[in-house]
Amino acid sequence: MPIFTAPWRKLSLFLVLLVATPTSWAVNDLDLWLPSSMRDLMPQLRKAALAVEATEECSKLMQAGLYEPSRKAEVPKFRMLCRDANRRSYAVLVNSQSLEITYPGRKPEVTTFNKKMVASIWRNCQQQLQQKTKFMNDMVLLTKGMPKPDTSEPGALTMLVDFDAKTMQGKPLRYRATCFATLDKPARLTIKGRP
Repeated sequence: MPIFTAPWRKLSLFLVLLVATPTSWAVNDLDLWLPSSMRDLMPQLRKAALAVEATEECSKLMQAGLYEPSRKAEVPKFRMLCRDANRRSYAVLVNSQSLEITYPGRKPEVTTFNKKMVASIWRNCQQQLQQKTKFMNDMVLLTKGMPKPDTSEPGALTMLVDFDAKTMQGKPLRYRATCFATLDKPARLTIKGRP
């Protein structure tokens, strides 16, 4: 006589499939390692790894784990190994509580705008545009989505956003917002009349 009835077999199979299904993280859990005595820090290590991978310099996180010299410290640190856009590896240290990122060697230089940087600049531009136009009447964005970035000037990026609004008396106004950023300075948005 079988130990499990048919419904239990279905439930067992479902549970096995559920447990075996990988969780979708940007960081591969196989690249995260902690000593068994410090496994309670794994959620913090995962957060730290995601934070490092989100930086503009880190194209790919190679591995993450405990920074051994800090093992007995009150607040241990994590050591990460990243690869930049030029496929050069560099080390990063992250505080396990504050998630503050430091570079024990030299911080990698960014020489071009990658997709992650452009997306971050665009978010910053959108926030500034929203803040600067919040009191405008009947504002209508003419540029849909993220405009194509102009990177013709070395080390700089420009995005243009056209929009219309109306005066208090209802007269039409034509504007162009220019968002400008460089590799070492954050985005700055200016608004002027559109020709």
